Amino acid sequence: MWSKLHMANMEDALERAGWNWAKDLNKSKEAQQMTSTELAWDLEVLCDSEIETTGVQLQIFVLAYLAFPEWVVKAQKELDEVIGAERLPDFDDISQLPLSSGRG
Repeated sequence: MWSKLHMANMEDALERAGWNWAKDLNKSKEAQQMTSTELAWDLEVLCDSEIETTGVQLQIFVLAYLAFPEWVVKAQKELDEVIGAERLPDFDDISQLPLSSGRG
């Protein structure tokens, strides 16, 4: 059952326009030595790890927001002053974002 689902997801991803992990891994040297089922399962591990880590980060943020809403306001002010509304922060901004980078 799971292998069929993973295979269907991989095949769907390989047919989509644009870049994705399935296409990238499929072209790799390592993938040439794998069966399509092994490749599909490896891709699913990548997807699962992304989903779980994102979910945990969102849970931590919500808990922190509920416990310390005043810090969220301070962090938002810091982001607005340094970054503005036109872009996302990047690694070059860390030195100017003590609260958002966990140093404040």
